[in-house]
Amino acid sequence: MNIQKMANYIVDIFPQYKEYYEQHLNDYGALLAHIFAIETINIPMENEFRENFDSAIFCKYCNLITYLWKNGNEEVRNVVDVTILEGISDKRQMWGTFGRHISKEFQEYINTQVLTKNILMSHVPCLESKEFEGKAYTSKEIEIVKRGIDPICKVLFGSDIDAKRRLLNCLDWFMDPYYGHDISDFKTELKELLEKLVLSSKEDDVVEEAISLLEGYTYAPYNILQAYLGDVSERVKPKVLYLLNHEINEKIGYLFNRYWDEEISETEQYKLENDAEVLIREYGWSYVYDNIFEYLNRKCILPEEVINFAHLYWGYGWHKYSISNPYEFLGYLYYKIDMDVEKYDDMDILDSLAVSILPKSGCKDADIYINPRYLPETDPLLLDAVEMYKKGSK
Repeated sequence: MNIQKMANYIVDIFPQYKEYYEQHLNDYGALLAHIFAIETINIPMENEFRENFDSAIFCKYCNLITYLWKNGNEEVRNVVDVTILEGISDKRQMWGTFGRHISKEFQEYINTQVLTKNILMSHVPCLESKEFEGKAYTSKEIEIVKRGIDPICKVLFGSDIDAKRRLLNCLDWFMDPYYGHDISDFKTELKELLEKLVLSSKEDDVVEEAISLLEGYTYAPYNILQAYLGDVSERVKPKVLYLLNHEINEKIGYLFNRYWDEEISETEQYKLENDAEVLIREYGWSYVYDNIFEYLNRKCILPEEVINFAHLYWGYGWHKYSISNPYEFLGYLYYKIDMDVEKYDDMDILDSLAVSILPKSGCKDADIYINPRYLPETDPLLLDAVEMYKKGSK
């Protein structure tokens, strides 16, 4: 299926867009696939979801998108990945509901290919497992939330696991400000309730959804989680730590959520560099770096993501600061490109970081003014660090 057949198929499925299709051709003189998809899929799909969050028409859009992905050529898939999916992911509740109405194959593709390769979607949560997302809420859950905190507490700390999952999905809808629900009467109590659920629930998916709601719709401080951090299971503790550092992580994510070589104005560039400096003044370099390193390990998985990170790290001037774990930091970067600098790092950004960071962090052997023959790729300590990551991934 090419772009033209895509447009024809959309009009066949939704005949009401035939008139727009003709107007589109008159206005633009040709079929502009991304604009056409926004007007015939993204906008009406969002409107339908807002009016009737799980209607047959909404499901029809989900099936349409799945068909385009499955049968489209490279151009059509680009429209799906870049325009349609990005648009849906902007609305967290709609994103989760969309995930319930697509095939397992499509869901896996989105989680493993789209979210890992599209930097602009790096903040988007993976589509949850069918076990959790399949627990769609009903009018019963809506009434429970409307009745207030006590009925909510009774379900979340009850024994019916599926009821918990349905209610958490419903709370996602109520807490999202996009939908205009007023929960101000019990918003503070609900935040505390979710913190307690993270500490007490034995179901990992329930805990992760509670953390996701806290991260998406509430603000620090999280006093209960902070006080009882030692009681959090080791499996979810990294996510809880990320939540406790949510404010600074949002600022770090903002700085890294772009391509290093994209064209921006001098004003925009100055603002980004100034924001990076303000971040250090506000939190101190040591604390900022710890969270940057955590971001690197959590968000930068592919070689291209690591190289993009390295360029931005350099651009913000952070290579001028010493760090506590230089070889662990650099080892991760080289490990993710499998030490293949010729293939992934034609501008030698990793070597530039190494010969700058290592001397400033007390590694005199890496100082090219003292040791002009130094090469990161032959540094035994760096090679050991890379090897440790390799062993840890097995």
